[in-house]
Amino acid sequence: MKPTVHQYALIALLLGGVAISGCSSTPSAEPVEEPVAQTEPEPVFVPVQKPTPEVTAVEAEPVLAVHKKTVYFEFDSAQLTEESRRELKQLITTAQKSDLENSRIVIQGHADAIGPEIYNDTLSRERAKSVESFLKANLDPEQWKVEGFGESQPIASNENPNGREQNRRVVVEYISSNKPLAMMQ
Repeated sequence: MKPTVHQYALIALLLGGVAISGCSSTPSAEPVEEPVAQTEPEPVFVPVQKPTPEVTAVEAEPVLAVHKKTVYFEFDSAQLTEESRRELKQLITTAQKSDLENSRIVIQGHADAIGPEIYNDTLSRERAKSVESFLKANLDPEQWKVEGFGESQPIASNENPNGREQNRRVVVEYISSNKPLAMMQ
């Protein structure tokens, strides 16, 4: 709510200033009426600070650690490359340092669009299972979710070799928390 001219004048008077009323930066053809003195001033609202309530117990915010890694595969292969193994070892090291008790791993396999769709669906699941096997040797989360999406979720064009190479991947998310995680569907 915007203060009226009368409220500005009252505030200025209360603060020991001079009230200016009826001023305008643009000329007006109509005469400006001077404010009429009021017998009772309009109330002035001054915000009152309330004391901060005393806090006796604070519930800790959950700590959540999310580590994400993408590894890539050769054409028509579900075998981990040496580079993929190095990437997954880094994920394992980082996840082990998080030292949080509630954890889950989501592994999502993908393929490029070369070949029949049903074959690419199977290949993407095999890639995800390959990553799962490697990780299970070193990590023991409470929940695992392994999915294969085939060629349905490309991140690059399947029209050129570089794009297809980016689409032959597995995305791994290691999620841990100091509080229980919601069950995955």
